[in-house]
Amino acid sequence: MNLKHQRNLFELVNLLSKEGRRYNRRELCRILSIDKRTLINYKNELLSDFHIEVIIHPKDYTYSISKETMLDSDLFGWMARGIESTVLSKADNKKFLLLDSSNDDKSNNVQFLPLLLESLHQSKGIRFKYQKFNSNENKEVELLPYYIKQYQQRWYIIGVKNDRLNEKNIRCYGLDRMVGLTLQEDSFKRKPEIEAEMIYLYENAIGVFSNGDIETVILSFSNKKAPYIKKVPLHHSQQLLPKKDNPNWTNFQYQLRINEDLIYRILYYGKEVKVIEPDILKTQIKQHLEDSLKNY
Repeated sequence: MNLKHQRNLFELVNLLSKEGRRYNRRELCRILSIDKRTLINYKNELLSDFHIEVIIHPKDYTYSISKETMLDSDLFGWMARGIESTVLSKADNKKFLLLDSSNDDKSNNVQFLPLLLESLHQSKGIRFKYQKFNSNENKEVELLPYYIKQYQQRWYIIGVKNDRLNEKNIRCYGLDRMVGLTLQEDSFKRKPEIEAEMIYLYENAIGVFSNGDIETVILSFSNKKAPYIKKVPLHHSQQLLPKKDNPNWTNFQYQLRINEDLIYRILYYGKEVKVIEPDILKTQIKQHLEDSLKNY
């Protein structure tokens, strides 16, 4: 994506976000110096790549942006991180990336991505200092990297502390807490069994926590939220279920690990979502809500 393209997307979102002002197609094409087809392409791109829905109002054929989808997007953060686009666009990088569809958070230290990709392509170990959120001390880490994972526009490196297959050896580190990343000289041989174990741990997990058993999860979203969930699936295992009892709610089925990130994601949707199954997840959501109420 060239610089002009990026600027036009940014300007289009900026124009359509203005309160009390709507632009029609002719005005937008004139301001951006583009034709009708390009404007349509921009509209589709904003939805598919950034989950920003551009609405065309049938009464006057003016354009606006869905505020709900805008809140769930990180377009402006992305504009400052062009390196991210470069990493994602290269086909030979994709085998090392575990991407997520969510887009509602900020990230930093993306400047480490090219060096991490180099370590993955060359199968070289890495060394860095790491600071946990609950500590002021930097810990020295040596890691054999296997995959890069993205979640909510944050980036993580997944690897093993040594070359033995042991779940305790599998580690996940956030780039935003890494300092002084360097490559080690010696190469290592990637092991298929370690690759398979990592895929198994993360493919049915939302977020970066790979703990928890895989369960059939059924979530019911209000008809207000359901169209957005259809367009931007919560997880790749999402399946739309036929409506049965309540026409005001839409059910979706998933195969997911019951972990902290799943719980926080459900809580994020507030009153617009209900847990139908399993009971263990219902109980955990209820407990979180009850604990929250005690703060007020």
